[in-house]
Amino acid sequence: MRIKGRFVRVSLSKEYVNCYVIASPDNRHALSLHFKEGRFRQLTVPPHGLYKYGQQNVFLKQRSRIKNLLDEAEHEIKYKRVLEAAHRINKAFQEHKKYEAGSIHQLTRVSLDFIKKSVFRDGKVDLAATDVTAIQEAWVKNVRLPLITNMKADEDDIKELFTEVPIYCKYIVKYLHKPGPKKILEKFALALNELSTTPMALYSVNPKTGQYNLVLDKTRIATKIVILGNDLFIASVTRVLNDIKQVPMGQKILLALHEKAFTIQPPTMSAIDRYADGRFYAKNSAGGAIAFDPGNFIVGDGSTIKMELWRHRDPAIALYHELLHIYYNSNPVKFKPVDKKSAAKEIKKTKETQETEGTTIAGGWSELEEAMITGVSFKDPITNELYDFIEDNYIKENGQELISENHFRKEYARMRGSDHYYRRPYYVKSDELTPKQIKFRLTYSYKYR
Repeated sequence: MRIKGRFVRVSLSKEYVNCYVIASPDNRHALSLHFKEGRFRQLTVPPHGLYKYGQQNVFLKQRSRIKNLLDEAEHEIKYKRVLEAAHRINKAFQEHKKYEAGSIHQLTRVSLDFIKKSVFRDGKVDLAATDVTAIQEAWVKNVRLPLITNMKADEDDIKELFTEVPIYCKYIVKYLHKPGPKKILEKFALALNELSTTPMALYSVNPKTGQYNLVLDKTRIATKIVILGNDLFIASVTRVLNDIKQVPMGQKILLALHEKAFTIQPPTMSAIDRYADGRFYAKNSAGGAIAFDPGNFIVGDGSTIKMELWRHRDPAIALYHELLHIYYNSNPVKFKPVDKKSAAKEIKKTKETQETEGTTIAGGWSELEEAMITGVSFKDPITNELYDFIEDNYIKENGQELISENHFRKEYARMRGSDHYYRRPYYVKSDELTPKQIKFRLTYSYKYR
């Protein structure tokens, strides 16, 4: 490079991030420049020269601190302590952004090492050749699931990891010059950010759109229920819906919803809560659409299945629960708390008052709504009002029908000829309202066709 007729040498500083040195060919004259926010600024005193003046070298001090953090991160990676490793890498990066004194080379190397050994658990994996799906599956299987099922892991630390890692990957690429590491970290950030929108690969490769047709007594009833997924998903969901229609209360809900337009689709990668038998299993949900895993026969992560036998749940029961969310969103009902319902018998009320009193319950996700849909008791933690959805008489006295997951469990078991069924005792967690008896014997007065 020539400046005012003289040749000068321009080089990237090996010690400091975003620092450049302009020097004469004989290195007798040098100028240090710092690039920040699109502008070059001259360092009036080169960092190494601060010692000559007896001043504290902030750059070197912070650089040493960042190096120590990254060295500790490498140690945590070696011993498979994912939370601690990610925390130290992120902290080192935050210090780097503040002081711009760290080694971007070491930061990049440790970041890639974290992805290889903590996410893929394979130090030899070719990150450049991995696709977004492979990254997502490795993250869910090797990082997310082990952490959310680890009772000793701090919940806030886990949330910080899930939030900060994609943000870290997004911003570190701004400091990278080499295209290889930059593309890898960009792809990693993209994969994590799209976990909540990417459907499970098992059901989403080559997706199609199917329409469910309800057939009753050889009569085909067209519905507006759309099934979105691959051939395996469409066939599996259709089979489950046909199982539901074998039960009278299942027929009732399907007939009530046949004019309601909604979609049944695979859950996203962020909904996965279990890995077993070489595949992922996800929890279901319902909103504008139903996210449903037709291959999942267990409620939760399976860790308590031996103690809580009710967690074995046929997919038909699971989908029926989600259909009730859609149903009650269109057909909300009213229930009076147990104490107010009893008091109402002693007080004369006008017809208008009787029709308007009570709590309106729809198909949302509050604990009250979930309790009604599941068929379990619920006590409001603020008002202490009790809604006893587990009692048939309480439901009938409020003028409502016996429609819930637990009622369907009973009738579905009867339809399949079982001599017993398990009632789900709670929705969120066990409390003083949770019944001790969950297994019930069945008797038959009629047979399903």
